[in-house]
Parts: sequence; C-alpha cells; structure tokens
Amino acid sequence: MEKSMVRKVFTVLVGLSLGVSLNAQVFDVSEFKEEPLDTEARLAQVKDDNEKLCAMIKISSSLDCGGFIGFDAGNAQVVKSGCENGLPFAYISPGATKISIRHSTAGNKENYSFPTGPLKASTVYLMTLSGSQRVVSEDLVAVNYFTVRCEIPGATIQFDNKEELTFSFEQGFKRQLLKYGKHTYVVKAPMYHEERGNVAITATKPEDVTITLKPAFGTLVVHTNPEGAAILIDGKPQTSKSPLTLRQMASGTYKVDVQKPMYKPTSRQVTVTDGQTKTETIDLPPNFATVTLISEQGGTIFVDDENKGIGKWTGNLSAGEHVVTVKKKSHGERKRSITAVVGKDETITLPEMVPIYGKLDINITNSTISSAKVYIDGKEHSETAPCIIQQILVEEHKIKLVPDNADYVAFEQAIEIKEGKLAEMTATFREKEKLATLKMASNVADVNVLMDGKIIGTTPLTKDNLPLGKTKVSFSKSGYKPQPLEKTIDLKPGYNEIHGELEQIKVKQPINTHGWLEYEYSKTAPLGFTIGSCKSWGCYFRFKTDLSGLHLTDPPAKGNSATGEYIGAEADFSKIDFDERKYYRLAWTGGLMRRLFKGCYLYGGLGYGAYGAAYKIVDTDDDYCPDLQKGLEVEGGMVIKLGVFSLSGGYTTLLSGNKQRFSDVSVGLGFML
Repeated sequence: MEKSMVRKVFTVLVGLSLGVSLNAQVFDVSEFKEEPLDTEARLAQVKDDNEKLCAMIKISSSLDCGGFIGFDAGNAQVVKSGCENGLPFAYISPGATKISIRHSTAGNKENYSFPTGPLKASTVYLMTLSGSQRVVSEDLVAVNYFTVRCEIPGATIQFDNKEELTFSFEQGFKRQLLKYGKHTYVVKAPMYHEERGNVAITATKPEDVTITLKPAFGTLVVHTNPEGAAILIDGKPQTSKSPLTLRQMASGTYKVDVQKPMYKPTSRQVTVTDGQTKTETIDLPPNFATVTLISEQGGTIFVDDENKGIGKWTGNLSAGEHVVTVKKKSHGERKRSITAVVGKDETITLPEMVPIYGKLDINITNSTISSAKVYIDGKEHSETAPCIIQQILVEEHKIKLVPDNADYVAFEQAIEIKEGKLAEMTATFREKEKLATLKMASNVADVNVLMDGKIIGTTPLTKDNLPLGKTKVSFSKSGYKPQPLEKTIDLKPGYNEIHGELEQIKVKQPINTHGWLEYEYSKTAPLGFTIGSCKSWGCYFRFKTDLSGLHLTDPPAKGNSATGEYIGAEADFSKIDFDERKYYRLAWTGGLMRRLFKGCYLYGGLGYGAYGAAYKIVDTDDDYCPDLQKGLEVEGGMVIKLGVFSLSGGYTTLLSGNKQRFSDVSVGLGFML
C-alpha cells in the first residue's frame, strides 16, 4: 500500500542536475484555512487505500504550478496531487496533522503543522504561500525517501550508525528523507536478533524495504510427574506450579529446579532455542512411606504436632523420624517415635493410654427415698445412690439421679472430678407437682385459643403445668362459627386433650344483573332477535319471522270483473298458482327468565304466532294462504353465558284452536353483559 502511495505522491526528479547555483524563491505558508462552502472534495469522492474519503488542499501561490514535485503528509497517505487551472492541489487521508512540500526551483517546506487541527474527510482547505529570492544549493533537492516497514512492537531503526538518526516505528513503518548515495541501517527490537542492511538512494525512485526480525526467544514447557510441583528457573520461583508454560523466554540454557513435599528435589539443565518450543518432563522420585496409625481406645492422633484424626489414620509420611502422640480426654497422653522408610508401608498400633480417675461420693437427704438410679453422662451406672464411686474419669460429668419414689422428680447436677480427689454430691429431691398437660386441636388450622379470657396461641397447641380441675377453653377464627366455640374440660394429672369443631361461614356472593341481546335462528324463522335482562329473575322480548316478504290476501271471487257482476262468494282458485309455494312465519313473544346457577338461565314465555303455506295469486303481488295457523305461541329454553357471549336453545309450540298445530326448535348466539 505504501509503495503505491509513494508512486502517486512523488514525481520523478527530472532536470535536477544543479551543479551550478540557481536563483529561486524561498516560500512559506502565510495562511491555511478551511473552505466550508467549497464542495469539490465532497463531489470528487477520492478515497485512500482504507476506503476513507480524502481531504483536499488547494495551494494559492505565485510559484510555477508545474514546479510542485512532492507532497508528504507523514504517516498519512497522499492519494493524488497535480495542477489544475494553474492551481496546485493534493488529496490527503483524513486525520493528517502536517505536510512537507517540495518545489523544483523554490526549495522545500518541511513538516508544516495544520493550525486547523487534523484534516477532515471530504473537506477543502486553502493554503496561501508567500516568498522572496534566495540561492538554492544542490543539498535541497538531491534527496529521496527511504521507507522501512517492521511490525514488531518496540522496534527501532538507526541510519548510518548515528544516534541522532535513531527512530521508532509508527504504525508499522518509518519513512526517512536521505541524500543520494549509499547508507547503512540497523533494525533492533527487544527479544529479537537485529538486522543490518545497505540502501542506495537515487533520483530514480523512492526505496522501500520490509524487515522481518528473527526471534531470539522460544517457549519452555515444564511437566512433572506428579503435577503440582513448585518450579524455580535459575533460582527464581515461578508464580504457577507444574504444568508450566513460559512464552517468549530468551534463548539460552537454564537451570530448572522442581520441588514438591514428599518427593526428592530434582534439577535439570534445559536449553531454549530461537522460535522453538522446549518441552521438559521431570519425574520426581518419591520420598515417603505410607503409614497406618491405630489407636484402639479412640484417641486423637497427632503426627509432629499435626492433628490427623481420631482412632485411625492412613497417610504418607516423608522419609525420616516422626513423633506420634495420642491423646484422649481423662487419659494420659502417649508418645512414640517412628521411622518412615521409602517404599516400606506399615501399620502401627499406638500404645494404650492410661485412664485418670477420681472418686465421687453421692448422698441423699430425703428420708422418704431409699435409693436412686445413677446416670453418668446419660449412661446408667452399675451402683445405686447413696454410694461412693471409686473410679470415675477426671473431667466434668453430668450426674442424674432417678429416685425409686415416683412422687419425686429426678435430680441433676454437673460436677468436676479431679485426679486422686473425692468429689462430694448431696441430692435433695423435689416432690412432683400435681399438674396437667393439655393439648388443644381443631379441625381448622391456626384457630385462636383463649383460656380464662386470654389468647394463649393458635392450634395445634400444647400447654404444660396447668392446675387440675375444670378449665374453660374457647376457640375462635374469623369466618367460622360458632364465634367463639366455648368448651369446659376437667383437667386430670398428666395428659389431657380437647378438640374444637368450627364450621366455615358461607358468604353469599352477590348476583350481578346481565343484559341479553341475541340473534335467533330456526328452520321456519331464520330471522329473529331477543332482548332481555336478568339477575335472579328477569324478563325478555322476542321477535322472529321468515325472509319471504309475503303479502297475504283472500283469493279472488268468481264473476265478470268487467261488468262488476259476481256470482256468489266462492273463491276463484283458477287465479292461484299452486305450483309456487312459500311459507309464512311470524311470532311476537315475551316472558320470564330465572337464574339456575352462575352462567346458566332458564326462560319461558308466550305470545302471538302465525304459520302456513302460501301460494302466488296470478297477475297480482298478493299471496294466498289457504290454511294459515295463528294463535297462541308458547316457548321455553335455556341460555348459557360464556364470558361476554351467550348461547341458547329453545322449543316453540304454536296452538291454533284447542290442539297443538305446529312446533319448532331454535338456537341463538349473542352477547350477555
């Protein structure tokens, strides 16, 4: 990318054979400003190698436009330059902060910093140059650029072995302006081998080279068997235990020391080479024996003053002498020296410990008690009090005496037994109180219990040490009856129980009033509507009819319609088209509704109804129904409420005269709110 950029930026230095002096202008920048109204850069859409839109610098100068032979923006890319309409220009990557300008006859302007800050994308800047006459020597133009690339962090480059020409790489490359001729360079970086080279600078083209430094380090991997060993490299402890991986370790030979408790320390010499991974596996010789220690009396085992447990311990001990101590309360401790030999596993039974005893004299003051069972720390003793216990382990014991007289309660006392001493204990038994225990329960949890008018808790509840006799107990809970439930119990010595049965009060839920609007359908009356309202009781009104739109009339009479003469009143059925038959249906009904349970209603009602087959009268719009049934219509049915919707079904009977003449079934769908 950089080679392409340099080729775009710099014009080959032509005609610069300046062995003699020339008259030229010395130029400088008198003004640099942003031109916000100039849209040329935005319209040109010139992009750098990173696909970023470039800024454009236009140069206003009295110098020869064709003499501008070079622009350099440091680490930024100069994408395009030239001269258009007598005005020099250059397209530069956004973010550039400085520029160097070379003119074939007027000299150079090096590292001019933009006073406006870093260049902005798609923005035009105007640079105005001014100058005066001077003599330009060959040194001002007999130079060209040398670009060196190196991606190693911290790398530096030095030209011609001069400290003042030592630079660090920025963004992976360094571009340096050098005079024509041969030059030397050296590239260095920590942990890498330096690389030296030569370059010849000419006017033909800028030079470009990429340096790849060879690493002066490798990777060291240390495994141990077993793992978890501490590792020292040349005596320096490492922060991690094995397995250990050390990256970018300078090439060379190191001493590796490996240490782990119970194993013999081991050392190795390892050599790390450039760019290679050295894996070293070190076996640690065991330096221990497996020992089992047993204390048949259940003593606590200590090895070198470290607690190993009670009764038995199996583990590894490093080779050599160890002191084993076994301890137990009220016993004299015992010590033993053992020698652990590598590869020799053994089981050792530790010496018995000698118990340490004292004496206890137990006396009873109550004359009504002849003897009492003796319990020492919860375990029954073979002797009964009063007595002198000749051997009792030295420590604090909890002594409990249970008298042979059931009217007295047990006596308990903690007493300290000392070696070779007689401890004395005098027991005075307390007579049992005549008290009762009462358990109070109920068929419902958490019922309040009152005794003598005071709340003592909630069921289930047990009270001890209650006086004997009749006691009143009350049970109460919100939402239950009776309120309260009072019971009397005659408390007897010992355990008593009382139970309360409460019944939940049923709260009658309020019944809402619902309005009913529904479409009704039946075979004879496909168009029907119902409106009503119901709480526990309600009413409704219903209308239904067919869709034929018939107009009923009587049949025409016989006679001469022209003269107005008619013979009798008998109908002229020749005017009726009996092949074209339709049906006439009409009903107006209303009645009551009754709520059965939530969401379910019955209805029943009556009203006027009509039904019959009708025929077309020829040459008229009228229809004739020879057997029209009309009269009382009776109906009943059920409505189900499903959320805001309703679904109904019913049965209808049309009575004409004294007998049933017509029946029909209907269904409905609507809203009940």
